[in-house]
Amino acid sequence: LWSKSFNSLSENATSAVNKQFLVYYNAGSLLKMDKASGEILSITPDDAWSWDGYDDPTPVLMDEKAALIVTNKTLTRFNLQTDSIDFRISDVASTPAVDSTNIYVAQKNSLVALNKETGKQQWNVQTGFNEGSVQDVILSQNLVFISDGKQIKAFSKVKDHPLVWSASVGGSMSLSTKGLFVVSHEGTLTSFKFK
Repeated sequence: LWSKSFNSLSENATSAVNKQFLVYYNAGSLLKMDKASGEILSITPDDAWSWDGYDDPTPVLMDEKAALIVTNKTLTRFNLQTDSIDFRISDVASTPAVDSTNIYVAQKNSLVALNKETGKQQWNVQTGFNEGSVQDVILSQNLVFISDGKQIKAFSKVKDHPLVWSASVGGSMSLSTKGLFVVSHEGTLTSFKFK
């Protein structure tokens, strides 16, 4: 269909696509593009960005209205309707995970739930992980899974947010109807079946 080059250096950046737009983060700016033509519809600068390598994050789309980016330990919510920034949260150490009401991130050594519209903290729970060691946060309907390089913990989304499960394996996670899959930095794939 189309091809587009960018002057700014970036590696490993991936676009995200919703029903309306293609969204791409490149060297401190969020680009909103027409999917069919590749035309850049808007560029929203991210004042929290500073160069710390060639890797740019992949936008996490919340819905048709907003995209989340974490760069330089700052979570930024970009408004795709007004091409502006809604809020920023500092000391974020993970890519966000989003459900219908909250954004979930690692912040220092806690798992934090933020209101997805305002960024206001809803709750937090100590993870027991070292500050800055969290590598991944993912969600199921009732649980928030958080992982560092050595273990995974699952916390309940409901009242008091207790730890309900843990395993002595860590890394990048994915969920399916069959269970949880984890890829360690050593390249080992581990699966867990849930009832």
